[in-house]
Amino acid sequence: MQLAEFYRSHRWCGYCGHEMQHSTREFACLCTHCRERYYPQIAPCIIVAIRRGEEILLANHSRHRNSIYTVLAGFVEVGETLEQAVAREVMEESNVRVKNVRYVTSQPWPFPQSLMVAFMAEYESGDLQHDGKELLDAGWFRYDALPLLPPAGTVARRLIEDTVAICRAGA
Repeated sequence: MQLAEFYRSHRWCGYCGHEMQHSTREFACLCTHCRERYYPQIAPCIIVAIRRGEEILLANHSRHRNSIYTVLAGFVEVGETLEQAVAREVMEESNVRVKNVRYVTSQPWPFPQSLMVAFMAEYESGDLQHDGKELLDAGWFRYDALPLLPPAGTVARRLIEDTVAICRAGA
């Protein structure tokens, strides 16, 4: 999906306006007129599970038209590290500060050309106040009393299940 979108959006050279050709040796578009070369660009985004004792912070996002609750996520801004993006997104969406941010995994995410980088973090401080523009609701849920969750196989579900395992182990 990401390559198809890249090729669709790069039919014409951004410098000279001539039609682009697909490279036969790499994922790139080439302008035979001005010799400019374009590569697929990836927009990094973060997703994070936040644990507070035996609870996990979950939110019902406004883009989800069902009752699914999931972890927080957002795009990385220019000039910030992944860890800074985690702290900023969590603060913007929930008014919560986090600590002990740890990398878990990553996956391609076609929204439209992104790389989702997954983290786990611990609650540090702040009273939960969800952002009413992006979130319909947010709350701290005990690990054994969770609402409707994202489907199995998603990185969000993995983060939730990993957090539940930590809570069950009493860590």
